[in-house]
Amino acid sequence: SGMAVNVAGDPFLVIERGDLEEVLDLIKSGENVNKVRWSGFSLLHRAAQLGQTDICQLLIDNGADVNIRSARGWYTPLHSALANGYVETGEYLLTRGAKPWAKSKYKEDPFDYGAKRGYKGICTDLRNKVAKLEMAISLRRHNE
Repeated sequence: SGMAVNVAGDPFLVIERGDLEEVLDLIKSGENVNKVRWSGFSLLHRAAQLGQTDICQLLIDNGADVNIRSARGWYTPLHSALANGYVETGEYLLTRGAKPWAKSKYKEDPFDYGAKRGYKGICTDLRNKVAKLEMAISLRRHNE
């Protein structure tokens, strides 16, 4: 598209539109990938909250902190994904080093938080999957 994209606007709106090319332009323009808005949520929190796995990948590949905490409540992007039922996005964040047991200010791990927000079944399944995986890894280390 020969049109110049105006990326001077609100980067959070760029994330919300969900256009990968536009997000790439935003990053190339030098936008801080760990930018937070007044609510203390980052661009990665927003993408995770919307279940935009591809945009999460782009942000993390360009230096976004996968375990960044919101100023209010100390939530991680994994909390944001699971609170909105986006398990695939949550699984992706876990593969990129999201801490599964990170506690919010209110002592909720991401699975608790998602369950409380109406996604008990899928969050319990993911919690069990992660716990099993961690057990397998520690057993393997133990036996090496």
